[in-house]
Parts: sequence; C-alpha cells; structure tokens
Amino acid sequence: RAFWVPTLSLSAGVDYLANKDSGSSFNKTEWGVRGQLAFPIVQGGAKFVGLEQARAVVDSLHTERRATAQSLEQTIRAAFAQATGSCESVGFAKRQVAEALENFELVDQSYILGAASILDLLDAQDQLLEAHLTLNNASYGFFEDLIAAERAISFYAFIHEPGDVKAIVDGIARELRLHP
Repeated sequence: RAFWVPTLSLSAGVDYLANKDSGSSFNKTEWGVRGQLAFPIVQGGAKFVGLEQARAVVDSLHTERRATAQSLEQTIRAAFAQATGSCESVGFAKRQVAEALENFELVDQSYILGAASILDLLDAQDQLLEAHLTLNNASYGFFEDLIAAERAISFYAFIHEPGDVKAIVDGIARELRLHP
C-alpha cells in the first residue's frame, strides 16, 4: 500500500522590499504559495526492485550467519576431538610407564641374580626414562589441547565457580554424545 500513497508538499513565502535611503516610499510585498501532489504511478518498478534487493541482502546475511555458525561449530568440535585424543594419549603413556616399570623390576631382579647383564639393566632404565618423558609430553600436549578447546568456546575454568564448571563440562559432554 505504501507503494501507491501520493506525496504532497506545500511551500509558502513572503518577500517585503522597502527603499528608505532615497526618500521615496517604494514598498513592495510579494506573496507566494506553491503546492505539489505526486502520484507514484510509473517508476519503472524501482520500489519493487528495491524490495527484492533488500530481501536478497537479508537472505545473503542469513546464509553468511549459517556458514559462520557452521565454521565455529566445526572449530569447536575439532578442538574437543583433539583434546579427547590427547587425553587418550595420556592413558596410553601411563600404561607404557607401568609396563616399563614392571620390565625394569624384572630386569633388576635378573641382574641381582646374575641372569641379566649390565646392558640389559641400562636398557630397561632407558626404557623407563623414555616412558616417563612420553607421559610428561602427552600430559603437556593434553593441557595445550584442552586450553585450545576452552579458547574455542571462550570458557576458562579458572575464572568460574567449581559448580559452574561441572555444569558446563557436563553440558559439553552431553552435547558431544548427542551429536558425534
């Protein structure tokens, strides 16, 4: 309906001219009134084109928003997948330390009994040291990935109350189980 509403404009003015310097009594007053009424009958479809352009811009913004949301979700999921994998690496490294320790104890007992050489004992010690180093590296890698995941969701556990942290972590775990 707004496409067909006419435009009305009115203007009025008064001019008063007086000549007091020459001694004559020349005074002139001019009045003017002007009115204009415009009906937008033919505008070449400009209003329809403007409306379609506005709809196209809105559709484009909706598409851009969906793409941004999808990209953000992908970044968050990738960060949590990386953190989950790093957590598993810590578990594997702990098992490796346990096995290396068991191996070292067996080789140490064998060395005490004379069944193993000093080189076997040194190899077992080296294996145990490597297992501890692997565990430390896996732990640090997990913490780095966890921080990256927290950064992806703009959540930092150290500035929240423990109850809030538990609620957020439970919500994230539930969300990851619902949408693998």
